[in-house]
Amino acid sequence: MNTRLNSILDWEELAHRAGYQAARLASLCLVCERQLRRFLQRRFGQPARVWLQEQRMRRALRMLRNGARAKEVAEELRFKRASHFSAAFKRFFGIQPSQTAQLALALPKASLFQARVRF
Repeated sequence: MNTRLNSILDWEELAHRAGYQAARLASLCLVCERQLRRFLQRRFGQPARVWLQEQRMRRALRMLRNGARAKEVAEELRFKRASHFSAAFKRFFGIQPSQTAQLALALPKASLFQARVRF
């Protein structure tokens, strides 16, 4: 494995800085996109696209649980429109972003993400 990529500790923050795009992430890591994709597949056991989407949704969930509104989350996570974010969030978790606050009271912090609860 590439030692440059192995030395990176905060992949989640780097993915955010790259706008959750593999090409930009590769550029930040100073490797070619193909090398990054192979590394992510080996390291995290999933294709880069899937891993990046998961990181984006993790951050979205944290932001929503901390009181951010869907529109703010959409802007921060570089969705073109809030409706695009809401649709992606619902596809990933099975609930609307607005339902997250209600669930935060009923579920432990990690359970929604770990189980990807479908209602």
